[in-house]
Amino acid sequence: MNYANTSKYYNPAIYIWLLTITAMVLLIIVIGGLTRLTDSGLSMTDWRPILGVIPPLSLESWLAVFEMYTIGVVFLIPLIYFSLKKQIQSSLYIRLGIVFVFGLFQAVIGWWMVKSGLTENPYVSPYRLTFHLLNALIIFSILLWIAMDYRYSYGKIIPDDYIIDDLGVYNIFENTVAINFNHRWLSIFVFFYILFVFFRFIKFDNKNVSSILVYLVLFFLTLQVILGIITLLSNVYLPVASLHQTNSILLLSTLLISYHQIKIRKVKNV
Repeated sequence: MNYANTSKYYNPAIYIWLLTITAMVLLIIVIGGLTRLTDSGLSMTDWRPILGVIPPLSLESWLAVFEMYTIGVVFLIPLIYFSLKKQIQSSLYIRLGIVFVFGLFQAVIGWWMVKSGLTENPYVSPYRLTFHLLNALIIFSILLWIAMDYRYSYGKIIPDDYIIDDLGVYNIFENTVAINFNHRWLSIFVFFYILFVFFRFIKFDNKNVSSILVYLVLFFLTLQVILGIITLLSNVYLPVASLHQTNSILLLSTLLISYHQIKIRKVKNV
């Protein structure tokens, strides 16, 4: 498949901007995870907002500030610039609008999460923390998907040559553009569906499936999406494509084992 940038809609600066925002969200997720694992987030209960000039001193609070303001600036200023230059298509506006809504929602969740730690017990609620992380992963996934689609579909929802008249119904089997497009969208729907189901297992402490299997599924699921994106961006680099295929078998295996365990434990509990 030829990915040459022949479309007038493609702007390398916009592509770099989208990748930059995506990388920044990933960085926030990684630093946030390290903060929790190393217990570096100090108590925020000693900060008195009424003093005004004294900022929150914990790493956790600075991450919240960094997330709300830095990402907002990097997102909005280039958006305004490219809009004034009339270099953004309406379909890309819609997608970025969805990201903006999720970003606002993330700020609210972040405040809600931190608020749970402003008590005598200076630890945030694990449920609110998990919800915050899940929404961050959704934002990251959407941004990465937008960047990937912009790179290869030039901001269009349906890429050029999706339907070749001569192929007719065989487009879904023999048209490379259609195959890749369908595969990407199907995979992202499956990703969010499995993520939602297994997040419920974690939240409600489901006893029908072991926590190890739940986290293994989430690990292989996330890895599968990442490997798929890298495979596409590398123009199907053989080692990465092989890892993508191998990981799909591991993901399928863990899903089957999880389903089998759920069925067996449900029967035993009857």
